[in-house]
Amino acid sequence: MADGAISKLKQALNCDLTDYQSIPFWSWNNELDEAELVKQIEDMKSVGIGGFIMHARIGLKIEYLGEKWFSCIEACLKKARELHMNAWVYDENGWPSGFVGGKMLENEAWRAQFLRYEVRSELDPEAFCVYKETPAGYVRISSPEDSVKEYHCVYLGTSPANTDILNPEVVDEFIRQTHEEYYKRFPESFGRELVGFFTDEPQFYRYETPYTRAAVQPYFDLYGEDIRDGLIYLFLHDERGYSFRQRYYTLLNKLYAENFYKKLYDWCEAHNCKLTGHSISEDSLCGQMLGGAGVMSTYEYEHIPGIDKLGRDYTRDLAPKQIGSVASQLGFKQVLTETFACCGYDVTPKELKSVAECQYFNGVNLMCQHLFPYSLASQGKTDHPPVFSKHGNWWEGFKTFNDYFTRLGFLIANTEEVYDVLVVHPLREIYLEYTRAEDSLSVRDFEHEFKHFLLDLRNKGICYHLADETIMARHGRIEGDSLVIGNCKYNKVLLPNMRSISADTYKLLKEFSGQLYMAGSPTMIDGVNAEIDLASNITMEEICAETHVKFSCEDELSGITARRSELGDYLFIKNYSRNLDSHVHMEGVAEHYRALDLDTMTLHNISNDMVIEKCGGLVLVRDENAKDETPVEIREDITGNFKVTDVTENYFVIDQASLSYDGVNYGETLPIQRLFEDLLRADYRGPLYMKHRFVLADLVPMKILMEKEKYTSITVNGRSVSLSDSDFDVFFVEGDISDLLVIGENEIVYSLDYYQHKGVHFALFDPMATESLRNCLYYDTNVEQLYLYGDFVVDSDHVIRKREGLPALSSSNYQNGYPFFKGSVTLEGSYFYDGEKKCVISLEKGRFLMAELFINGKKTELVLDSKKDITQYLQKGENEIRILLKSSLRNLFGPYHWKETPEPVRLSPRYFTFRGTWNGGIAPEFTPEYQSVPFGVDAIEMIRS
Repeated sequence: MADGAISKLKQALNCDLTDYQSIPFWSWNNELDEAELVKQIEDMKSVGIGGFIMHARIGLKIEYLGEKWFSCIEACLKKARELHMNAWVYDENGWPSGFVGGKMLENEAWRAQFLRYEVRSELDPEAFCVYKETPAGYVRISSPEDSVKEYHCVYLGTSPANTDILNPEVVDEFIRQTHEEYYKRFPESFGRELVGFFTDEPQFYRYETPYTRAAVQPYFDLYGEDIRDGLIYLFLHDERGYSFRQRYYTLLNKLYAENFYKKLYDWCEAHNCKLTGHSISEDSLCGQMLGGAGVMSTYEYEHIPGIDKLGRDYTRDLAPKQIGSVASQLGFKQVLTETFACCGYDVTPKELKSVAECQYFNGVNLMCQHLFPYSLASQGKTDHPPVFSKHGNWWEGFKTFNDYFTRLGFLIANTEEVYDVLVVHPLREIYLEYTRAEDSLSVRDFEHEFKHFLLDLRNKGICYHLADETIMARHGRIEGDSLVIGNCKYNKVLLPNMRSISADTYKLLKEFSGQLYMAGSPTMIDGVNAEIDLASNITMEEICAETHVKFSCEDELSGITARRSELGDYLFIKNYSRNLDSHVHMEGVAEHYRALDLDTMTLHNISNDMVIEKCGGLVLVRDENAKDETPVEIREDITGNFKVTDVTENYFVIDQASLSYDGVNYGETLPIQRLFEDLLRADYRGPLYMKHRFVLADLVPMKILMEKEKYTSITVNGRSVSLSDSDFDVFFVEGDISDLLVIGENEIVYSLDYYQHKGVHFALFDPMATESLRNCLYYDTNVEQLYLYGDFVVDSDHVIRKREGLPALSSSNYQNGYPFFKGSVTLEGSYFYDGEKKCVISLEKGRFLMAELFINGKKTELVLDSKKDITQYLQKGENEIRILLKSSLRNLFGPYHWKETPEPVRLSPRYFTFRGTWNGGIAPEFTPEYQSVPFGVDAIEMIRS
């Protein structure tokens, strides 16, 4: 049977899997201590993490690339060598890569440039280029003309916050100041514990129409023309400019791939290390115009090409399809994803698993979790959560999660993708109409059409690769009736509805004698009208009839991919929806494949007509003993058998305060976010006093938790507070304040000498400052919320009362006394087992991160799913069951005040701070109401089959 396949896989997995284990972004975001760094590495190792990416990040308070920095790097490399872990260096302070934390901005010649456009009634001699319109097109002029009524002026701007990473001199200097400094100090570590460098979102100036001095001579060399003659067309929808647009953006993409990525790749090659990382906005055609006018051509110049995935929604698979295609074509064994940023604190492991499977099933096989923070203090707690450190409340289950994706990554990396067709990637169609001012609106119709073209293939079960026209030109050839790109051979090619294709693509397709399907009829070659002699010789129906797997999904939620190797033949089915179950139909699959549970390494039969639950996915392996089988399930509600028997300490968040500059005269009570914004805008320096108030209905034992700061005093009701280091975080302190409390209103007052260094105000509020500066920003002093915790409940009017009983068995306790809760709730009950049938306990009707189950004293966990087969733990007769539910950090850290929804599925620091949006004391997206989210379960079911 496929016992053979399973035994092969198990045997293959019984090896050193370090290279397949995750390498999270390790956010170095505060003052750093070598001993604490080493301790955190040991923590990572203990939960199945194989390495780390040392990432200078927002909040870093030591000099980037200074002696302390390299002392910390040295300690981590030493520990990585000791523990046999893979250490990677993030090549920048913040992101995007390429400006050495701002140091390279000191040379104006290295700064990024951009273009702006205006129509004027007079010729502006200050303009970079001026044009007049003629019947044949726009002509560049240098002096006024009597007949011209409109002068089309293009202006050249220079960014104070970004470097020109298309300029080879800039990239050489970036390498000299960054990579060379590491090699100078740690040459013996390269290619050993220091595996390589991660480069992050390199980009030309994406906030306006991009321009670079580096394109001027190459453009002239290629076309014998002055690049300035056509710049006007970058702002217009004008067919007369299509040819220039094709040339311009194709050249910028070439410079992006070769002057940035290839230079880093070549340096790494020469220094025995690897390059990984990713570009910006890979998941749409329009988005790729923001960084380098395309991403697929860059993958050739990475040892481990990478993508990223932001947020917990996943309806498209374009990004992993693009990189998975190039990886197959060019023979890359490993493909990385930086994933989970912006999902929020409340995202569950089940949802995270789904987000990752959407990528892994399409060719990704190495995980970089975003984010493992050194500390959650200051900006650490708002930095695009979730977090994957001990701060998170599911650390005990994190190894289960990591081990699952280590196995899946190994399986993907050691199999090859099976495909039916090749789809020509239509990015250059976007070149024809894209304008930065309109952004996605300028190409919305084509983006929508292509999205549905690929969705139709997915729904029909057509497995495909994408062909980037640059990759195809470099590595494509015709062999017999096949179009070959690198390692992959295709006898069916699909051309989307593109008006223009490149001359190289046209040449290959003209020579191609295989099967060609054209969704439209191109009329241009490289943006120039031409006679194109191509025609379809196969229909979509015929393509469907010849797919290697018969699969369909009418609800458009699920897709299928396939891989094969000596480890066996595998199919992967994925429901891309977070909220809806999906119905799929297959023919002849259930008779030949069984579902493999990579967590338990067990097999079970499936049906050809299946419901894939929301967030669900299946790994199927060919098995000669498979049979079409639909289990009969009986659901039994056993909620009444259980009750809550324990709850950990409750929390109360104080995120409002009044401010004083003299300790006597205080202003009105306002949100902390607003007060901090006012201080930052005013660039205030001097003494500061913050008064926080809270109300007690009962005297309750209570502790205060707050962030470390250079306080000059801290009092509760006028009496000093004694604080010590907290186990929660290296930059948090806490203390018992029980004896300082009174019934009624209580006051916490702290004072400090407030100041910020001079770069803060510019980075936050200057209109020319971009995220590059904000992403490496730190605050010298902070104004932050406070936390109280103890055995209490919180009324709807935010009065704290003594807890008299236990919370209900419900997910709605956030509305009934626990709006800021972080911790766990224990449920206890029993279940009578008759000794027959499989029993699966289900906590699907609820919201929690993980659950620890104790069945007759034996422990198991719910991590990757909200259901668990517990048959092996049951005994005939009565069984004692204890369930420990663990909450997220969401209700403790927020965001609490985002007006639109309590639970955004893609968030950023702005959702917490509203930074930059406060105007006249109001932020449009801020609500004073506290928005918490559910935690707990509303029902417990036993599913017998």
